[in-house]
Amino acid sequence: MRKQLTNLVLARGLASLAQAVSLIIVARLASVADFGLVAAFSAAAVVTFAVADLGLASFVTKSRALGQNDRVRGALRLNRISTAASGIIFLLGSLLVYAAAGSSLVYVLPLTVAFALEKNIDVALGVAVADGDRWSPGVSILLRRGLGLVLLVVGCWIGLDGLFAYGLSYLLGCIAAQAHLRRWVLRKAAPSWSSCSPTHWRELVRASFPYMLNNLSGQTRILDTTLVAVVAGATVGGIYSAAARITSPLLLIPGALGTLLMPHSARLAPIAARRAAGKVALATLAVGLIALIPTILFSSQIMSTLFGPDYGIAGTTLAWSMLGMTFIALSTPLGAILQSQGHEVAVGRLGLLFAPISLFGVGIGVMWGGAAIGAAFLAVIFLLKCAAFGVMISLPSFGQAQPSVA
Repeated sequence: MRKQLTNLVLARGLASLAQAVSLIIVARLASVADFGLVAAFSAAAVVTFAVADLGLASFVTKSRALGQNDRVRGALRLNRISTAASGIIFLLGSLLVYAAAGSSLVYVLPLTVAFALEKNIDVALGVAVADGDRWSPGVSILLRRGLGLVLLVVGCWIGLDGLFAYGLSYLLGCIAAQAHLRRWVLRKAAPSWSSCSPTHWRELVRASFPYMLNNLSGQTRILDTTLVAVVAGATVGGIYSAAARITSPLLLIPGALGTLLMPHSARLAPIAARRAAGKVALATLAVGLIALIPTILFSSQIMSTLFGPDYGIAGTTLAWSMLGMTFIALSTPLGAILQSQGHEVAVGRLGLLFAPISLFGVGIGVMWGGAAIGAAFLAVIFLLKCAAFGVMISLPSFGQAQPSVA
C-alpha cells in the first residue's frame, strides 16, 4: 500500500499543480466576475455528477476488494448509464440558465462533457485501486490535468478565447484518460467478472446509497462558491473561489489515503483500523499546521502574486480557507475507514446532516462579514464533523456494524 500511496500522492501532486496553474491562467485572462461564474458553474457540475455517481466510486472499490465481482460488473454498467443521462440533463439546464442570464456559453458544453467523462473514469478506477495497481490511477489523473494544462497553453497561444480554451483542454484531457481506462485498465480486469451475472441496478442503488450520501455531502461543500456568488455577487465569489482553490493541494495526501484506505481497511480488524485512523488524524493535523503558519503571515502577498493585484484583499479569506481545508482533508480518510468497517449508513446520515449546515453556515457568514467570515464558518463546521467521526471511531461498537447488503 505504501508504494501505491506514494505513486498516487506524487501523481495527484503534479496534477494539482497543473490544475492550479490552469486556474491561475484563466483568472488572469478573465475578469474576476467571469472567473467567479466559471467557479460557480464548475461547482454546480461537480455536485450534479456526485449525485449521478450514486456512491458507486466507493462501492466499486470496496466490492472489488471483497471479491464481489457480480456487483462490480453491474455497477460499472450502471455508471455508464447514470453519467451519460446526468450529463445530458445538466447540459440542457445549463444552456437554459446561461441563455436566460445572457452570460457567455463558450465553456458550458466542453466542461459538461468533461465532467461526465471524469466521473465515469473515477468510478471505474476503483477496480484498479482495489487490485493494488500502482500506476493506472496516477497515469489517469496526470492525463486529465497535465495534458489539459499543455493544451490550455496551446489554445491561448493560437488565440482561442481563454474560457473556451480552458473548457476544451479539460475535455481533451478527459478523452485521453477515458481511452487509457478502456485500453489498459478495464480490458485487463474484465476476465475476472466476465462469467458473473451483473447485479440488478435496483439492488446496486440500494447498497450504494449510503456511500452516495457521504460523497454528496463532501461535494456539496464546493457549492459554497456558487452560494457566495449568488449571495454576494460574482466578484466576491471569484475572490472566495480563488482562496479556496489555492488551498486545495492540502487535500492531496488525505484524498489519496481515503481512496486507498477503503479496500485496505475493509480487510483490517477493528482495532487495527482504529489505529490507522489515529495515525491519519495526527499526520493530517500536523501538515495542516505547518501549511497554516506561512499562509497567515504572507496571505495577501500570495494572492496578489498568483492571481493579480485585484485578489490582494483575499488574504484573510485564504488563511481561514487553509484552516478549513485541514479539517475537510481529515474528514475524507476518517469517513473512508468508517465505511470500510460497515458504518456506511451512519457516515451517510452524518454527511446528509452536515451538507446543508455547511452551506447555510457559509451563506450566513458571507452575508454577515464577507468572504473571510464565510470561510471561517466553514472551518468550524468541518471541525465539528471530524469530531463526530472521531467519536464514532472511538466507540466500542466501531467495526461491529452490519454493512449494507444488496
